[in-house]
Amino acid sequence: TTTYMNPLRTHQAIDEYVGNNEVTGTDTQVIGFDVSGNAIPVNNMRAMMVAVVGEDQAIATGDGKRTFRQAVGLDLRELEIFTPTQGSTATTVDVVVNGTSILTAPISIAGGSSVASLTSFVSSSIPKGATVRVDVDAAGTGALGLWVNFSGIAV
Repeated sequence: TTTYMNPLRTHQAIDEYVGNNEVTGTDTQVIGFDVSGNAIPVNNMRAMMVAVVGEDQAIATGDGKRTFRQAVGLDLRELEIFTPTQGSTATTVDVVVNGTSILTAPISIAGGSSVASLTSFVSSSIPKGATVRVDVDAAGTGALGLWVNFSGIAV
């Protein structure tokens, strides 16, 4: 079900929320809407999908298979890796921020699966401007393509 907000109602909801609540603002919240259309504070979540290996490309091991500069600071809540074409053996990935792994152990997609996710990290902070490197420690036999999804609160 899709709910469409009337622009006038949206403006009224924000005005009503601000009028009835002290709006001090935080780095982690924005004004959003509940299912009734009332303005409420919500976490400022961000999701970023990074292509490491093209969808029709075989995955190969190595450090720095994709390196990028983090455009926005992120308090990481979930990390997911995805391969469009399953391998018959595991694909294992490590994520390194400014030279240090943020994972307690590399994340692995089991053979015969397409996705794996983590919600616990050595460090969940990825600061703005950080150099993020994706290392492939094991390449699943027959696996094609590799994506890493970062989800968290913008800081």
